[in-house]
Amino acid sequence: MKLSIAVIFLFICFANSHVLFSPWERTQLICQRPATGTCSKAGSCCGKTAGTFDMTRNCLHGPCESHMLERTANCRIRCREADADAYGPWVQAGNCERPASGECSEEDTCCGMVKGKMLHTRECFAANGCLPETLERQFRCNVRCGVVHPCQSWPNPCENGGTCAYQGDSHTCKCANGWTGHHCEERVTLDDTTNGDSVDEAVPEMCPGCPCKNGARCVKEDSGQLWRCICMEGYFGRWCDGKLSETPNKLECPDDKFRCFVHDRDICIDRNFICDDFQDCDNNEDESMCRSNTFCCSAAKNDFIQEILRCDGRNDCSNGADEEGCV
Repeated sequence: MKLSIAVIFLFICFANSHVLFSPWERTQLICQRPATGTCSKAGSCCGKTAGTFDMTRNCLHGPCESHMLERTANCRIRCREADADAYGPWVQAGNCERPASGECSEEDTCCGMVKGKMLHTRECFAANGCLPETLERQFRCNVRCGVVHPCQSWPNPCENGGTCAYQGDSHTCKCANGWTGHHCEERVTLDDTTNGDSVDEAVPEMCPGCPCKNGARCVKEDSGQLWRCICMEGYFGRWCDGKLSETPNKLECPDDKFRCFVHDRDICIDRNFICDDFQDCDNNEDESMCRSNTFCCSAAKNDFIQEILRCDGRNDCSNGADEEGCV
């Protein structure tokens, strides 16, 4: 009898002390890099079991202490996942260079053939830095013969965020707001007394040198040293150089135009007004759709490709716009 009571007592004690848990579950889907050491930099230790991820579980029965519900497990670093936000886009950092030796090394050979290499670089945004070799890359490119158009050369001839536009064998620069000059090298201020083709006679004297068009009013900004254009009715754009046309809503625009809602109506604006860091559409649709380092194949269809694919000898755009105007 005494033995039975002792067994029952031990069973009750064991039941009360037994702890039951749910299975371990990962709380991090991506294997995390270590905070320090050789594997902390983006681009390093790819495929190596040098990372970690956190796991948790629930207490189903018994007294569970907090340290029993959490753990860290080792995992293999997948650089594409771990470094997804570590880099900026690739940016051209050189011109298309011929191979140093071989059949295409001589001038005026292999013209238009994808035999060259072009240097591209990108920024590092990782908190612990990036391996230097992951910040440069050579892309294949078409070998150019003869004179290369300035808009296809590096660096961009248009300074301070200006956009290079083809004009036959020459070019013009579409300057960012606050800049002027042939290559956007001059800062526009109220003290600027330059008189050129870009200055409209209807601009008030309070803004000499301001390239506002079509009778637009110039308004001081930035403590009176910069300006912006207030367009007259029927015009739009940074310089008020775009003219509204009388068209019904739900307008269908061709591929080289973009449908834009301005002043309670739909209009077709030129593709050059898209992604120029200036809001032309009332809903900012001409800028909100933009992506870094891309080329617009068809504004009407919101069709973009990578900028580095432009003028590579192949029609990457369905309408062939990426090969138009190439030299």
